[in-house]
Amino acid sequence: MKAIHNQADGVLEEVLAGADLRIFLQPDDTVIGRSGTHSYIETLDLSHIIINGGDFWGCQRNLVVHSHSKPQNLLKSYYSYYSGLDIFSNNVDHKTYETTVKCTCGSQIMSTGRYKTLRWHTVPTYEKVFDSDSPENVSDFVEAITDCRKFKAAIFHNEGHIQIHPIIYPFYYKDLNLVDVQTEVQFFPIFMRGTKDELVKTVFGSPSRVPDFRDEKGREINIKGEIPTFSSYFQIFGDGRAKRPYDLGTDNTVQLKKVMIFASRN
Repeated sequence: MKAIHNQADGVLEEVLAGADLRIFLQPDDTVIGRSGTHSYIETLDLSHIIINGGDFWGCQRNLVVHSHSKPQNLLKSYYSYYSGLDIFSNNVDHKTYETTVKCTCGSQIMSTGRYKTLRWHTVPTYEKVFDSDSPENVSDFVEAITDCRKFKAAIFHNEGHIQIHPIIYPFYYKDLNLVDVQTEVQFFPIFMRGTKDELVKTVFGSPSRVPDFRDEKGREINIKGEIPTFSSYFQIFGDGRAKRPYDLGTDNTVQLKKVMIFASRN
C-alpha cells in the first residue's frame, strides 16, 4: 500500500538537504462535497514537515480563517499533505496559547481524489550551516546570522521521527560558544509523527478502508475528529539538548538524536 496520486519520489532526500517544500493543486470540479463552484489553481508553501519511515507530512503554517459556524470568530487552521497515502488533512488549532499543556486539534482527513492535479515541488533555497554531530563547527552558523539570513531546523528524535520547522530566534553566544535557537510554535495531530502502518490503524482501522483517490465515492470521504497534538516548538542548543514547551521555566531538557540547522542562500 503506497501513494499513487501523492507519489513523491526523491522529494524527501531534497527536503533533508535543506530544500523548501511546496505543492501545486488543481481541484476536481466534479467533486460533490466541495466548498465553492469555481475552477481554480493554487500553490501552498509547506514550511512544517514531519517525517517517519520514509514518508512525510508537509504542512502549511497556521492560517487565519473565518469560522463557518460563528462568522464573527476567527480560527487558525492549516492544510497538510501526506506522501505515504493519497490523503490530506485540514487541521484547526484551538489552543495555540496553551503551550504547556497537552492540547487537541480538530482534524479533517480527506482523499486527494478531490484534486485533478497534485504535484510536489522543491526549491533548494537553504544550505546546512550547523550539525550537532560536529558542535565545534559554528563559523557557518555565525556567518549566516551576521548576514541576516533565514533559518530552519531538522530535528531527529530518538524515537525515529524527524521534524523540520522554521527557526524564529537564532542566537549565538560568543562568550559561551553557545548555539541557541528556537523554532516556531504550531500544533500537529499525533498521527502525523507515527509510521504509515500506525496511521492506517488509528485513523482508518484497516488498509481496506483507506480511500482510493480514483473512486468517485471514496474521494468524498471526510473523517473528522478531535486529536491529541504535539508541538513544533523547541529551544535547541548546539550539543543536541532541547527544551519542549512544557520544559520552559524548568531545568529539564531532552537529548535529541541529532539537529541540523539550515540558512537561506541570500
